[in-house]
Amino acid sequence: MRGRFLIALTAILLLAAVERPIPVQTEAWVSRVIDGDTVVIRGGERVRYLGVDAPESGDCFGSEATAANRILVEGKKARLIEDRQDRDRYGRLLRRVFVGKIDVSRELARRGYARRLIIAPNTADATAVRAAEAAARRDKAGLWSACPPRP
Repeated sequence: MRGRFLIALTAILLLAAVERPIPVQTEAWVSRVIDGDTVVIRGGERVRYLGVDAPESGDCFGSEATAANRILVEGKKARLIEDRQDRDRYGRLLRRVFVGKIDVSRELARRGYARRLIIAPNTADATAVRAAEAAARRDKAGLWSACPPRP
């Protein structure tokens, strides 16, 4: 009896020591691209990508970022992975988005269509996005080739 108690207590302590819960994943069809970092999924929910900030429409490379995002996700089934926050102040879902094996935020950053934007507590993919942006800067890809630096 004492052995079972110790095993149960150890399991509880190990579970309590885990800082991050296992992220919840869902799948959804992307019905429309709003811009370079925001989409609408089937059912009308808006999803804002975690880890990046793409130029707005009218900004340098804004239309190119939107077009690149459209090619990557529009009309496709995406895997949406939560981080720490569920929604932003505008009510959009905050998610890491994957289409197949492609991490969309990382791919947009790698191609130079988005800048790294890591806002705590949503930091799960910070290192990968940072590396993708560094590669784009080094290669002078996308907005690193033609746009003046942001203040």
